[in-house]
Amino acid sequence: MATSEDLKALNLEIGKREEEGDRDWFEKILAPVFAMRRAGGALVDRGDFLDGVKRSGVRVTEDIDIEQAEVTAVARCVVSMRQPDGTWERFFNTRLFTRADASAEWQLIGWANEPVSPA
Repeated sequence: MATSEDLKALNLEIGKREEEGDRDWFEKILAPVFAMRRAGGALVDRGDFLDGVKRSGVRVTEDIDIEQAEVTAVARCVVSMRQPDGTWERFFNTRLFTRADASAEWQLIGWANEPVSPA
């Protein structure tokens, strides 16, 4: 069974692969049925998400919290993203992972994010 450290590493990898615009990697990790709520409120499916994968600003993923069962896991984290003007925006991310059994690879089936309100 994958450990919470493996899932933390996977969540860090998501940010890296978003920065790189690595569509091929996301095609492998996204479940066949996938849904995402973007920070602005738009809902997208697997195809729309993959169509939007492209190189982007630097992302820093921190405060990762994992709740894990045998075939499901929820990851919550804060992702800071550098904007084109050099400022940073922060987002709460909640990601739902699933797998066929304890020996299978995790797949991302759901993802929701929202802006972190300024303090």
